[in-house]
Amino acid sequence: MNRQMRYNEVKGIRVNLTTDDNDKVISLEDSWEYIKVEELQDLAKSNIALYINDAKEEDYILFNRSIVFEEIEVKKVRVRLLNGLTDTYNIQLILMR
Repeated sequence: MNRQMRYNEVKGIRVNLTTDDNDKVISLEDSWEYIKVEELQDLAKSNIALYINDAKEEDYILFNRSIVFEEIEVKKVRVRLLNGLTDTYNIQLILMR
């Protein structure tokens, strides 16, 4: 059985980061058990910081292309462009519960 089949609700959120608007916070009404964060472009060496829930400024995760979190309650996601190679980054969040 596929691990995603145990979830009965799916939500997708798209976030656009630019060099001028480089910090976005997504607050969720309810908690989610599975989250996949991925870049929609195939850009090498993008420096995007990811904060889950109430992570402190220094407690970010630097990810490249995609990252998955399972079996934790996610109520808030923050994505921040640390330094970019292009003007626009498109990030997609896939949430399941």
